[in-house]
Amino acid sequence: MDGFNSSSIPLQEPKFYKTRAEIPEDNRIQLVELLNQSLADTIDLKSQILQAIWHVRGINFYQFYLLFGEMSDQLEAQSKLLIERISALASTPLVTIRIVAQYSQLSEFSFHATTTEEVLEALAQRVSLHGKFLRLGIIQATDLGDAATARMYTKIACTVDQHLWLLESHCSTDT
Repeated sequence: MDGFNSSSIPLQEPKFYKTRAEIPEDNRIQLVELLNQSLADTIDLKSQILQAIWHVRGINFYQFYLLFGEMSDQLEAQSKLLIERISALASTPLVTIRIVAQYSQLSEFSFHATTTEEVLEALAQRVSLHGKFLRLGIIQATDLGDAATARMYTKIACTVDQHLWLLESHCSTDT
């Protein structure tokens, strides 16, 4: 090894460009920070769902393979919405894996989740937390006077809530 220590890498900052958008600059900076945070969480959740596919075994594997694949595809589409909104606010999205790892608020998927039930519970926990952060994004975007970003967050949160419903529908009913 060359002595490289990733923990010593400073967090990247987005670049801002001049724009005619009628959003005050301070608000725009806060919105981009919020959107980049959501982007990191979304990309991380997508990667964890892809990892979870390979932890499911048994007769229902293919069913979960399809479900997790569909969820992953929808999270990819949500990432693109976030990236486009950041760009529309005349800034740069922060999308590298290293940046995502630094910014994500989600806990790491556990390789100790070995049963289908454990995998579903772990994903449901992360999807629920992601939904919570998205709903906070709706409030913050509204407070910052950006109805377009708030609507986008609402649309994404509805899909994430559906993901949670699908996951919880497969979990035991005594929880």
